Amino acid sequence: MKLPNKQPANTMLSNSELKHIFETRYDRSKWISVLKENFGLKEAYAEPRSVKLKPGQDLASEYFVLGKLITKDDREIGVYEVPVSSGVKIERNKVGLRNLLKEVYKNEVDAAFVVFDQKKKWRFTYVSEITVRAKDGGREKKKTDPKRYTYLMGEGERCKTAADRFTKLRTTSDLFGEGVTLNAIEEAFSVDKLSKSFFDEYRKHYGRFTKYLTGKDENNKEVGKPHPLLKSVFNGQEKEARDFVKKMLGRIVFLYFLEKKGWLGVPEDKSWGYGDENFLSNLFRDCIEKGNFYQQVLVPLYFNTLNEERSNDLFKIRASLFSKPGYNKVKIPYLNGGLFDNDEKHTDNLVFPQELFAGLFDFFDQYNFTVYEDSPDEHTVAVDPEMLGHIFENLLEDNKDKGAYYTPKEIVHYMCRESLIEYLYTKLNPLLSPDGTAQEKLPRAAIEKLVLHHEAADIIQHDEAILTALKEVKICDPAIGSGAFPMGLLLEIFHLVETLFNASPDVTSATWKLGRGWNPAKVKEEIIQNSIYGVDIEKGAVDIARLRFWLSLIVDENTPRPLPNLDYKIVVGDSLLSKFEDEIIDIDWDIKYKNASAVQKIILDQQKKLHLLQARQHLYFHVKSDKTSLQHEIRDLKIDILINQLTLSKLSFVEANPKLGGFAATPKEIQKNLENEIRIVNYDNTIAKLKKLKESKDAPLHFFDWKLDFPEVLNEKVVNRVLGFDIVIANPPYGAEVDHAKMNTTYTLSQKRLSNTYSYFIEKSLSLTRKRGNITLIVPNTWLSIKSTKSLRTALLVDNTIKQLLFTHQVFESMADVPPIVDTVVFTCILQKNHTNELNLITLSDSSNINDRLLEIESRKWYSVITTQILAQNDNRIELKKNILQVNRKNLFYLEEKKDPKYIVRIGTQEYAVGKGKPPLTKEQVRQRIYHSEEKLDSTYMPFVPCGDIQPFLLNWSNTYLKWGENLHCPRDKEIYSKEHLIVSRIFDKKNKRLKVCYAAASADDFYVNNTDSFCVVATAQVPVIPMKTLLALLNSKLIGYQLMIHNVNLMRSIYPKINTDDLKNICLPRKINTNTETKIMELVEAILTQKKIKSNDTITLERNLDYIVYRLYDLKYSEACTIEENTTWMTEEDYKNFEVF
Repeated sequence: MKLPNKQPANTMLSNSELKHIFETRYDRSKWISVLKENFGLKEAYAEPRSVKLKPGQDLASEYFVLGKLITKDDREIGVYEVPVSSGVKIERNKVGLRNLLKEVYKNEVDAAFVVFDQKKKWRFTYVSEITVRAKDGGREKKKTDPKRYTYLMGEGERCKTAADRFTKLRTTSDLFGEGVTLNAIEEAFSVDKLSKSFFDEYRKHYGRFTKYLTGKDENNKEVGKPHPLLKSVFNGQEKEARDFVKKMLGRIVFLYFLEKKGWLGVPEDKSWGYGDENFLSNLFRDCIEKGNFYQQVLVPLYFNTLNEERSNDLFKIRASLFSKPGYNKVKIPYLNGGLFDNDEKHTDNLVFPQELFAGLFDFFDQYNFTVYEDSPDEHTVAVDPEMLGHIFENLLEDNKDKGAYYTPKEIVHYMCRESLIEYLYTKLNPLLSPDGTAQEKLPRAAIEKLVLHHEAADIIQHDEAILTALKEVKICDPAIGSGAFPMGLLLEIFHLVETLFNASPDVTSATWKLGRGWNPAKVKEEIIQNSIYGVDIEKGAVDIARLRFWLSLIVDENTPRPLPNLDYKIVVGDSLLSKFEDEIIDIDWDIKYKNASAVQKIILDQQKKLHLLQARQHLYFHVKSDKTSLQHEIRDLKIDILINQLTLSKLSFVEANPKLGGFAATPKEIQKNLENEIRIVNYDNTIAKLKKLKESKDAPLHFFDWKLDFPEVLNEKVVNRVLGFDIVIANPPYGAEVDHAKMNTTYTLSQKRLSNTYSYFIEKSLSLTRKRGNITLIVPNTWLSIKSTKSLRTALLVDNTIKQLLFTHQVFESMADVPPIVDTVVFTCILQKNHTNELNLITLSDSSNINDRLLEIESRKWYSVITTQILAQNDNRIELKKNILQVNRKNLFYLEEKKDPKYIVRIGTQEYAVGKGKPPLTKEQVRQRIYHSEEKLDSTYMPFVPCGDIQPFLLNWSNTYLKWGENLHCPRDKEIYSKEHLIVSRIFDKKNKRLKVCYAAASADDFYVNNTDSFCVVATAQVPVIPMKTLLALLNSKLIGYQLMIHNVNLMRSIYPKINTDDLKNICLPRKINTNTETKIMELVEAILTQKKIKSNDTITLERNLDYIVYRLYDLKYSEACTIEENTTWMTEEDYKNFEVF
């Protein structure tokens, strides 16, 4: 091997030059030029070193070491080339190439550039985090989990993104000197940036189509006049027009994915896979009447071709529509599945200006599309189905009003794996006693190794049991959105079956009935048909979810075959309430009758129809011809079942509620009889409506009921297994608009005043899950602390078992103008009585990089707490940190004791509410805040203290006044404000982990008035037990901040971490403080106040001395003080013992 060529980098290659290199077959010399001139490679070997791989490798036999790149921040990136065998599909063989990488890079580099070369097609993969640095700067052998980022390149690939990124790489870095940094390289491979740029541009094109039809853009802002088509085609309904645009664009994007398979525009004499990878844009380019492109070309393509089975598979289109001959002689697959059902025939004749489609295709043609969904450690820099789900979910109507937010891929991945681990553990260890003391048949560690690392060696003796469990699992997402969670579990199960097939092919083939060899499409289809269920109230969301499942099947097919019908697997419906024509129908499927013989015929007919319904829905999954007839039969069966069930409910109600009072009924009896008659009439009316609906053969049944739609899982009259799903997994809506009065008749664990829908979804999930199954949810963390969720908390933590809580802070992505502000927690709840006291907690850091935070999860370093202490408390609060003050309780008292309180805590004044105050406030007056002023207009105006004015020790008043009196909604007692008191901000200082408490002197005239964002603390006695300025020091101390953080989940929020009244009342104070100590504390407080009054920030040492005094005052051991300080370097143990407290 010759010495490295260290010639300096030349002029950087331009965007067009890079694009040409990337979109042609691989050429080593050109690739080296790219690395030199755009990445700053200086050490390129004149004769690359060849290294033989281990014998038996099907993918490649050798690799080449091309050189070494040293980044500006002194990181070493190895540069490699792997010639890949011609029979390998490099765009899909990720597992094999991933394993191959382990043989390519070595521990002596920090990252790797690897080209997988197949001449016409090639992958440029960047592998990060190969080794980590030791404290001395050296490289440790310890590996982290590598992240792989890939660009697909070569003939037929679109490489605009790569060219753009790599052009800017050196341009940006050269501003700060020669060379590039590792971070700059990672930015060039950022999938998030691609997602954002693609979505922003996609949204603009969506807005151009909606503007043409409705006069409103993508933000629903009026920018023109609506087209007459809005009235003639969409009956003036703007939402219907916008939904049409979303579906039309969704179909086009789907076809771009099919282009990547080579399935569109295949020459008549060629095999599938040899299609035109620019078929759609060429179709538009060659269309003669481009203004009629939708009605003349897309409508026949969608409904007469993709949706129709044709013996020759030829495109059913008139050749005369195009300037180029032969479009009627190319092959297009029959897809089935329902994506191209013509359910909106009134839109077939729509026309659009040609520039709308021209711009759309130009935009799409700039990006690479891939049908493969990546895991969090695999990133193909291209538009994939997961990104498509992200985009469409953000375009759904009123998503923010419905409380729907998109879950990051990394969180989805974590939740799917955790739920699967728990399912396999409980399923495969059925003889475990409830308290977990019996001998495990299959250790959890072995299951975790299989699920997390795809290593089967420790469990191979249980292969058949595991494969059977994976085949039988029933999974549901009751708020499916774009299908992220079920799709995640589909891929997890698929990879586990693949792992077991590689380790035990005969058993896997027999259990999953695979026939000969590995059959990925069959495995995926089996999982979808037998295991996956989902519901969403938005039809658009259901369309997206189905699309992603269809794409997951297309990935593994070499030849097109009809897609399955998912109409009865992923359905439109209200998960929380069963409604028919906006009326709630509460069906009792478990009715008991005194006179059973009178209804025996209906019961038998009901059971027969339920079994037939299950069979017909199962059959529909694969049906191709005469789908409409089978759909009608299923619809009629459901109507008949509903009529039967309502009839049974009516007869049961009549039997249980005979007419009262006879001829001499009392007024109360008359009222009750009238209510019963109305109930019976309602039954009759609903039954009559259903019968009328059945007569209208083409009218759809808009009704969803869990036991009716999924009888094979939930209906006791059909199921021959334990009722319920094995896994319910979701990111349910938060704070959506619902009728809480109706909800509270169905959901008993959520109190009426609760205004958040996620609690209803938790309760519904519990009812949908079988015994020993699990629910895995990501929800706001407020259920852990607020009083209104006490019953829900008991149900989850006592009646069932939660083993761990993952506090995720704000992980939600949002492409809307306003990002979601919600702090969340992830938990897995097993439906069995909690017999243990252990609850594990972990809080992710505030790092903006979700991958960095998830490394904390993978480390499995949980903080354990004891739940019995939580559940014994009145408010069921969770102990988030070690309560170091409990042992000293006898020497402490609460800030506000229940009996004979020494101090009282009161929340501030509520200034405004519509209809409140004297005279009653109007909505406009509330909006204008009419009683606030920047001047003291008269003697009734008092200094007003908003939350932002409250700083530790000293009030930083912003010179605002508030008119004080009965004009306000709820003014506090003047006596509180006129006394010497403390003002406590409700917003916790999370950075410094302290309260913010300031001092307010006594004043009969100009007293300070605070609002509900803060509290007042006032002594009940004329001479306080602890002087107010001493109390000021205690409440501002680090120890009290720690004490508050023990229980208050709200303080784990990254936005508005608020304390509650009870939190403040329950602060523990020392019963006795000696005079010398009190004097020293007062001196320090006065010194701090003096410094702060002159705007000096030099109070850190004074405040730290107060902290040390408070530690000693509470008799804390050195180790306990270290727990609060979170280190042992702040002070030595000897210095702590000798610290003078006085």
